[in-house]
Amino acid sequence: MDRFFSHLKQPFTSMWISLGFVCGSIATVFYFQTLEFILITISILIASAYFKPFSNVLLGFICAIFAILVHFTLFYSFELPAQGEKYAYSVKLVVEDVVSANAPQYIKAKIIKLDEQDYAYFTAPSAMLSVDSAQILEVGATFSAHAHLKNFRSTKNFTVFDNQLYAFTQKIFFKGKVLNKNLIITDTKRNQHVIAYRHYIKHIFKESKLNWLYYTLLTGDKSLMNFEQKLTMQTLGLSHLLAISGLHISLVFGFAFFVTRSLVSHARIRIKQTINLATCYSLMGFIAAFVYVYLSDFIVSATRALIMLGCYLLLYYLAKQSLRWRSILYALVLVLMINPFNVLNPGLYFSFLAV
Repeated sequence: MDRFFSHLKQPFTSMWISLGFVCGSIATVFYFQTLEFILITISILIASAYFKPFSNVLLGFICAIFAILVHFTLFYSFELPAQGEKYAYSVKLVVEDVVSANAPQYIKAKIIKLDEQDYAYFTAPSAMLSVDSAQILEVGATFSAHAHLKNFRSTKNFTVFDNQLYAFTQKIFFKGKVLNKNLIITDTKRNQHVIAYRHYIKHIFKESKLNWLYYTLLTGDKSLMNFEQKLTMQTLGLSHLLAISGLHISLVFGFAFFVTRSLVSHARIRIKQTINLATCYSLMGFIAAFVYVYLSDFIVSATRALIMLGCYLLLYYLAKQSLRWRSILYALVLVLMINPFNVLNPGLYFSFLAV
């Protein structure tokens, strides 16, 4: 009997811890080192002393503070070395994205070496750079150069898009210009499958008038779009369709689900009655969705939707009520564990409120 009641209480324990983690992430990111943060912490401490469930909320709250401090130390605590009389830094770069292919090119690049300091690709800071070179840079290209760098700063304007906040969420810490006119470019082995897939899609639709649209929807890369095309999509109110998110993930999942079910039903294969075919169909759908997100290079919105789908399916496989808000709460916790600073992204709230 005690085992039965402990089994019932376990989901509620994880739910309270998850709720505390979400509250702790929001409070720490927005109010750390302020009077509001102190008051929120004291309130949870007092509540946990009188109400037992709040002890689990306190545990999640503390875990969130620790996770944010570790995440900030690993991924956000970058500073430029003292420059002295030097005008440029010696850097080694990996191109993450080509924002503009027109000369001079404008790229987003990972700095895997800055003067004598080496960084792992996973933790390396990013920079927005102007490159005036005869060579055409593509995603995945690696090269060494001298660059003039400064901390990323932008004019604060509350009525327009906040570039500095967006740069922070994308881990872009510097901006500048590559000074070399001739670059020795090598292809990195990283993301070779993604690069090959993008070249294949580009080749397939190169003769189509809407090649830029098909390429963007299938890869998440907007480098083929010019200013007029972006403006047209904004005017039509369709820009959100170009950002790979829950809509695209659900379409891929549904397509793979029904195709698998159709193939199995027409294959006339003897299947044991103990096998749950719906589980097999949904698993194939999730694998297809994962491959799609992988080939889109794990765009933030797509990754968030994939995590939500995974939590829903996990609760479904465990024979839980997967459509309850608990599955959304667990998905939110996973998203914040990967990057707690996602709470600064308005898209996070739109995604979870829509679901």
